[in-house]
Amino acid sequence: MEMKQPLLISLFLIGCLVTLPGCVSKYNTSGVVDAPVVSSDSKYLIVLIAESEAFTHQENGGYRKTNYSSSYWLKQYEVATGKLLKKKKLISASEKTNTTATCYGSHDNKIWLYLNGLQAYDINTLEEVMNEEKMAEANSMNKNIFPYEERLINPSVANGYIDFTASTGEQFRIHLKNFKIINKRNAEVTAENAEKRINRLFNSDGDYGIRCDTFSNKMFALAKDSTAAINYGLSNQHLNEVAYRMRLFKADFSIRQLGNHNSFDYTNIVQQGNTTYLNPCFAKDFYSGNAIHLSQPAGYLIIHQDVLGSNSKAILTRVDASNKKIWETATGISTKIAHCIVSGKYCIISSNVSYMFSPHIGKDALCILDTDTGNITSPKLKE
Repeated sequence: MEMKQPLLISLFLIGCLVTLPGCVSKYNTSGVVDAPVVSSDSKYLIVLIAESEAFTHQENGGYRKTNYSSSYWLKQYEVATGKLLKKKKLISASEKTNTTATCYGSHDNKIWLYLNGLQAYDINTLEEVMNEEKMAEANSMNKNIFPYEERLINPSVANGYIDFTASTGEQFRIHLKNFKIINKRNAEVTAENAEKRINRLFNSDGDYGIRCDTFSNKMFALAKDSTAAINYGLSNQHLNEVAYRMRLFKADFSIRQLGNHNSFDYTNIVQQGNTTYLNPCFAKDFYSGNAIHLSQPAGYLIIHQDVLGSNSKAILTRVDASNKKIWETATGISTKIAHCIVSGKYCIISSNVSYMFSPHIGKDALCILDTDTGNITSPKLKE
């Protein structure tokens, strides 16, 4: 009888799982974490991807509880085709730790991450080339100089350095070209404004476009009418969602300095064509913070949507400076865009497929857009 008891318990549990499928469910999600990076020759797209497994079960008379476990990968795709070339597991879900991964961007064909410390991986090989221990040794420093938590790190990878605050409260800078660590008290620190801008970008998803920009000594604006366009400021813009259509306007502009601020005056404002766009913006490169300027012909990449509401999908339209359409592409992804980056003739966008639903971590849609043709390739995140 004692031997039968474990068997009976097992059969009972199996019976519960079979007869009550609603009590237990399991699903997987994959998502792009932070902004993707592209190799300096625009051949390779490298993405930090979180693969999460969710296990949901009922307890306490109907309460549904979900437990997640996540693994993190570096995946390398061919930009021209979207084909997966290499992948490297960074954190395994089986490790049962609370470790997460953060991508800070790339410099000198190295992608910089934070995984229980700073690490750099070669974009071409995906092999680790630098970490805190190696940097400390190269600078004849103790490894404990590095902070024990990520919030004390201020990355400015696009500008070639990473700042951090040591446990002693002292501030240091890592030069990413030679991995030299300097005390910022003794350093001639430059580009602080750029540094602050980059840090703001990394703390903000959805900063993928603007509605007012200068190009070829003209002001261009997407606005409801000319009055709204005149009221735009070039130095301070927020991409708020709107439920109406906008037109493209062009104007001459001049700048007057008022104390520490600039004032913009617009003249000869003219509507460009009759085409209107629903909730539009000029696509903006995440790393530079500037609107994407296209050439031959000169113009913009406009991101807008097909319909209002949660079922809306993003549309990409390339136009010249007079609002003439070069091409238009329906993306099939939602307007819940996280990042937009440009490299060569390619524009890479990460977003959600659905406006209402997201993976446990990251964004589940990745698009590679050829700005010459409007063709879109969508790499498979789960490969």
